[in-house]
Amino acid sequence: MARAPAYALAVRPRAVGFGLALLAACRWPDAQRCVDQTPGAGDDLACAMPGYVDRGYDLRVPRGWDGVSALPLVIFFHGGGGNRDNARAGTCPGGDLASPGCLFALAEAAGYAVVWPDGVGSRPLRGMRSWNAGGGAGGLPCLGKPACADGVDDIAYVDGLLAELLAALPIDETRVYATG
Repeated sequence: MARAPAYALAVRPRAVGFGLALLAACRWPDAQRCVDQTPGAGDDLACAMPGYVDRGYDLRVPRGWDGVSALPLVIFFHGGGGNRDNARAGTCPGGDLASPGCLFALAEAAGYAVVWPDGVGSRPLRGMRSWNAGGGAGGLPCLGKPACADGVDDIAYVDGLLAELLAALPIDETRVYATG
Protein backbone atom coordinates (compact mmCIF):
# COMPACT_ATOMS: atom_id res chain seq x y z
CA MET A 1 0.00 0.00 0.00
CA ALA A 2 1.40 3.40 -1.02
CA ARG A 3 1.77 6.03 1.67
CA ALA A 4 0.62 9.58 1.12
CA PRO A 5 3.48 12.08 0.94
CA ALA A 6 4.16 13.92 4.20
CA TYR A 7 3.12 17.26 2.69
CA ALA A 8 -0.33 15.85 1.81
CA LEU A 9 -0.86 14.75 5.39
CA ALA A 10 0.20 18.17 6.63
CA VAL A 11 -2.15 20.04 4.28
CA ARG A 12 -5.25 17.89 4.61
CA PRO A 13 -6.38 19.09 8.10
CA ARG A 14 -6.05 22.71 6.98
CA ALA A 15 -8.01 22.01 3.80
CA VAL A 16 -10.77 20.35 5.79
CA GLY A 17 -10.83 23.27 8.23
CA PHE A 18 -10.99 25.74 5.33
CA GLY A 19 -13.83 23.76 3.76
CA LEU A 20 -15.78 23.78 7.02
CA ALA A 21 -15.21 27.52 7.36
CA LEU A 22 -16.57 28.04 3.84
CA LEU A 23 -19.64 25.95 4.63
CA ALA A 24 -20.27 27.95 7.80
CA ALA A 25 -19.91 31.21 5.86
CA CYS A 26 -22.43 30.01 3.27
CA ARG A 27 -25.24 29.62 5.78
CA TRP A 28 -28.09 31.93 4.86
CA PRO A 29 -30.49 33.15 7.50
CA ASP A 30 -33.96 31.69 7.34
CA ALA A 31 -36.00 34.29 5.53
CA GLN A 32 -39.71 34.33 4.89
CA ARG A 33 -41.49 35.69 1.89
CA CYS A 34 -42.20 39.41 2.30
CA VAL A 35 -45.91 38.81 1.78
CA ASP A 36 -45.85 36.54 4.86
CA GLN A 37 -44.13 39.24 6.92
CA THR A 38 -46.81 41.89 6.21
CA PRO A 39 -44.48 44.82 5.47
CA GLY A 40 -45.32 48.06 7.20
CA ALA A 41 -44.05 51.61 7.40
CA GLY A 42 -40.36 51.77 8.30
CA ASP A 43 -39.71 48.04 7.83
CA ASP A 44 -36.36 46.82 6.57
CA LEU A 45 -36.89 43.16 5.68
CA ALA A 46 -34.84 40.28 4.32
CA CYS A 47 -37.19 38.28 2.12
CA ALA A 48 -37.08 34.88 0.47
CA MET A 49 -37.89 34.53 -3.22
CA PRO A 50 -40.11 31.51 -3.95
CA GLY A 51 -38.53 29.11 -6.42
CA TYR A 52 -34.98 30.33 -5.74
CA VAL A 53 -32.83 28.67 -3.10
CA ASP A 54 -30.56 31.58 -2.27
CA ARG A 55 -31.69 34.57 -4.33
CA GLY A 56 -33.58 36.56 -1.77
CA TYR A 57 -33.90 40.30 -1.56
CA ASP A 58 -34.03 43.10 0.97
CA LEU A 59 -36.99 45.47 1.08
CA ARG A 60 -37.09 48.84 2.78
CA VAL A 61 -40.46 50.54 3.22
CA PRO A 62 -40.50 54.30 3.91
CA ARG A 63 -41.35 55.31 7.48
CA GLY A 64 -43.89 57.87 6.32
CA TRP A 65 -45.98 55.36 4.36
CA ASP A 66 -49.65 55.40 5.37
CA GLY A 67 -50.08 51.64 4.83
CA VAL A 68 -52.57 52.15 1.99
CA SER A 69 -51.20 54.39 -0.76
CA ALA A 70 -49.40 52.81 -3.71
CA LEU A 71 -45.63 53.20 -3.31
CA PRO A 72 -43.15 54.09 -6.01
CA LEU A 73 -40.35 51.52 -6.12
CA VAL A 74 -36.62 51.58 -6.84
CA ILE A 75 -34.95 48.25 -7.67
CA PHE A 76 -31.22 48.47 -7.05
CA PHE A 77 -29.20 45.78 -8.89
CA HIS A 78 -25.73 45.09 -7.50
CA GLY A 79 -22.78 44.90 -9.87
CA GLY A 80 -21.09 41.73 -11.04
CA GLY A 81 -19.23 40.11 -8.17
CA GLY A 82 -21.37 42.00 -5.65
CA ASN A 83 -24.45 41.16 -3.60
CA ARG A 84 -27.41 42.93 -2.03
CA ASP A 85 -25.50 43.73 1.17
CA ASN A 86 -22.58 45.49 -0.44
CA ALA A 87 -24.90 47.17 -2.96
CA ARG A 88 -26.76 48.85 -0.10
CA ALA A 89 -23.55 50.14 1.48
CA GLY A 90 -22.23 51.09 -1.95
CA THR A 91 -24.97 53.69 -2.30
CA CYS A 92 -23.83 55.48 0.85
CA PRO A 93 -21.13 58.15 0.97
CA GLY A 94 -18.02 56.42 2.31
CA GLY A 95 -20.05 53.21 2.77
CA ASP A 96 -21.58 54.73 5.93
CA LEU A 97 -25.05 53.17 6.33
CA ALA A 98 -25.96 55.95 8.81
CA SER A 99 -25.41 58.68 6.20
CA PRO A 100 -28.47 60.67 5.08
CA GLY A 101 -26.94 60.53 1.59
CA CYS A 102 -27.58 56.79 1.22
CA LEU A 103 -29.89 55.80 -1.64
CA PHE A 104 -32.42 54.30 0.77
CA ALA A 105 -32.41 57.45 2.95
CA LEU A 106 -33.02 59.66 -0.08
CA ALA A 107 -35.71 57.27 -1.35
CA GLU A 108 -37.36 57.20 2.05
CA ALA A 109 -37.45 61.00 2.19
CA ALA A 110 -39.21 60.96 -1.19
CA GLY A 111 -41.63 58.18 -0.14
CA TYR A 112 -40.14 55.37 -2.24
CA ALA A 113 -39.75 51.71 -1.31
CA VAL A 114 -36.36 50.23 -2.23
CA VAL A 115 -35.52 46.62 -3.04
CA TRP A 116 -32.06 45.04 -3.36
CA PRO A 117 -32.26 41.62 -5.07
CA ASP A 118 -29.45 39.08 -5.25
CA GLY A 119 -28.04 37.76 -8.51
CA VAL A 120 -26.80 34.21 -8.95
CA GLY A 121 -23.94 33.09 -6.73
CA SER A 122 -21.35 30.52 -7.61
CA ARG A 123 -19.94 27.96 -5.25
CA PRO A 124 -18.09 28.25 -3.01
CA LEU A 125 -18.34 32.06 -2.95
CA ARG A 126 -22.09 32.71 -2.83
CA GLY A 127 -21.49 36.35 -1.90
CA MET A 128 -19.99 37.00 -5.34
CA ARG A 129 -23.03 37.19 -7.60
CA SER A 130 -23.85 38.02 -11.19
CA TRP A 131 -26.77 38.74 -13.51
CA ASN A 132 -27.56 37.45 -16.98
CA ALA A 133 -27.96 40.63 -19.00
CA GLY A 134 -28.71 38.69 -22.20
CA GLY A 135 -25.16 37.92 -23.24
CA GLY A 136 -24.24 34.74 -25.04
CA ALA A 137 -27.19 35.10 -27.43
CA GLY A 138 -27.16 36.79 -30.80
CA GLY A 139 -23.39 37.27 -30.70
CA LEU A 140 -23.45 39.36 -27.51
CA PRO A 141 -20.54 38.69 -25.14
CA CYS A 142 -21.30 36.64 -22.04
CA LEU A 143 -20.03 38.96 -19.30
CA GLY A 144 -22.13 38.01 -16.25
CA LYS A 145 -20.64 34.66 -15.38
CA PRO A 146 -21.91 32.34 -13.96
CA ALA A 147 -25.44 33.66 -14.62
CA CYS A 148 -24.87 34.16 -18.33
CA ALA A 149 -22.80 31.02 -18.85
CA ASP A 150 -25.48 28.96 -17.05
CA GLY A 151 -28.32 30.53 -19.05
CA VAL A 152 -30.08 31.90 -15.96
CA ASP A 153 -33.37 33.60 -16.82
CA ASP A 154 -33.10 36.84 -14.87
CA ILE A 155 -36.07 38.33 -16.74
CA ALA A 156 -38.21 35.61 -15.14
CA TYR A 157 -36.56 36.32 -11.77
CA VAL A 158 -37.36 40.06 -11.97
CA ASP A 159 -40.92 39.30 -13.13
CA GLY A 160 -41.31 37.01 -10.11
CA LEU A 161 -39.78 39.64 -7.84
CA LEU A 162 -42.27 42.24 -9.03
CA ALA A 163 -45.14 39.78 -8.54
CA GLU A 164 -43.92 39.09 -4.98
CA LEU A 165 -43.67 42.80 -4.22
CA LEU A 166 -47.14 43.48 -5.66
CA ALA A 167 -48.53 40.71 -3.43
CA ALA A 168 -46.83 42.22 -0.36
CA LEU A 169 -47.36 45.94 -0.94
CA PRO A 170 -49.42 48.29 -3.05
CA ILE A 171 -46.84 49.33 -5.66
CA ASP A 172 -47.46 52.16 -8.12
CA GLU A 173 -46.74 50.19 -11.31
CA THR A 174 -46.26 53.43 -13.28
CA ARG A 175 -43.39 54.41 -10.97
CA VAL A 176 -41.08 51.40 -10.85
CA TYR A 177 -37.45 52.31 -11.46
CA ALA A 178 -34.27 50.25 -11.80
CA THR A 179 -30.69 51.28 -11.17
CA GLY A 180 -27.39 49.65 -10.36
